[in-house]
Amino acid sequence: MNIVAAMALLLAAAGEGAAQADGGAKSRVVRESDDLMFGRAGYEGFPLGPRDGGREGATNPQPNVAYGPLRLTSQSPFQSMRLTPGADAPSTLPRGRWETRETNTWSKMWGMSDRYLLDFEVFRQTQSIVHGVTDDLQAELGVGESSRFGGKLDGFVRGFHDMFGINQSGRDQFARGEYHFQLKPMRGASIDIEEDRGDPSLEFLFVSLHQTLTRGTDVLPAVSVSMTIQSRLDGAPDLSGNAIETGLSFTFAKRFGDFYAYLSVGATWLGDQQFHGEDLRSMGFSLLGAVEWNLAADVSLVVQHLYSRGAMIGYGALSEPSYEISLGIKIEAARGMVAEIAVIENIVVFDNSPDFGVHFGLTQQF
Repeated sequence: MNIVAAMALLLAAAGEGAAQADGGAKSRVVRESDDLMFGRAGYEGFPLGPRDGGREGATNPQPNVAYGPLRLTSQSPFQSMRLTPGADAPSTLPRGRWETRETNTWSKMWGMSDRYLLDFEVFRQTQSIVHGVTDDLQAELGVGESSRFGGKLDGFVRGFHDMFGINQSGRDQFARGEYHFQLKPMRGASIDIEEDRGDPSLEFLFVSLHQTLTRGTDVLPAVSVSMTIQSRLDGAPDLSGNAIETGLSFTFAKRFGDFYAYLSVGATWLGDQQFHGEDLRSMGFSLLGAVEWNLAADVSLVVQHLYSRGAMIGYGALSEPSYEISLGIKIEAARGMVAEIAVIENIVVFDNSPDFGVHFGLTQQF
C-alpha cells in the first residue's frame, strides 16, 4: 500500500499546482471542496437518493448512473491471471475529491477432462485510490494479488448439487478441499502446478484513466471510456513473456425509471505470453451487461453477465470464452460509502468459469 499512498501524495500535489495555475476561481472551488470534505457544507456522498435523478445539492450528479455495475473482472482460472477490463460507468467523483476502492473475491474452480484437472479455489483482492482530476476525468492507481488453495467452497458446492440432485460431474472422485491443477499438453510432459497456499500466485500494479464523454439525456445514454495499463510484479510463477498489458473499454449507461442499464465493451493487448510454456492468446475481448434496480434510496440490486475471450489455445473447453453471471446488492452504508456483496455462477461453458464464487467490495468517497 506504500505505492498507493505515494500516488495519492503525487496526485494531491498535482491538484494543488493546477489550482494555483487556474487562479482565484479555482481556489474558491478547492476551498468549497474542503468544506464539503469535512462536513461543513453537508456533503451528500453519492448523488443517488430521491428518484429525481440525484440528491439536491449533489456535487457531481450523473442522471443516468446509480451505484453502477459490480466491480468484478473475470474469475476464469486463466483470464483472471491477465488484464480483463471491468465496467467503469461515468463517475460521480467530483474534481479534487478522492475515492478508495477495495474488492475481495473468493471463487471455486472445477473442470475435468482427459486434457486437464482443475480442482482448487482462488482468492483475489485489489485496492486502489482514485482522484477526481476534473468532474469528468478520474485517475486511478491500484495493486492486486491472487492466491490458489484447496478450501471450503468445495463442500458447499457439492452439498448444493446433492440437495437439488445435480450430477457432481466427477467432483466426488476426490476428497473435499483437495487441490489439483494439472494440464496435459499435446506434446511434452504433463504440467502439474503445486498449491501456493500463503504465497500469491500473481501480484500486479495498474493505472487507469476514466473519462466521461457524455452524461446523456432522457433519450441518449451516458458514455465513458477507460484506459488501463497493468504490470505484473515479482512473484508471478505462472506467466512468462510480456509483463505489461493494456486495455481499453467503453461503457454505456441509461436510466429507465428505477432501473439502470449498463453495457461495457473492452479490448486488451496482452502481447506474447506463456502459461508454463503454453502459448496464450495475445488479444482479449470482453462484453459486460448489467441491470441495476434502485429499489430504495440507498439500496440497489444488480444482476450482470460478463463474457470474456478464452486465454488458452488448444485445450477444448478451457480455450472457449468464459460466461460469468453475478447477482449482488449495493448498499450506501454510510455517507459516501457503498458496500457490495454478490455471488458468482458459471453458465454455458462450465470448465472455464468459476463453479461458484462470493464477492465483497467497498467504495468510499471523501
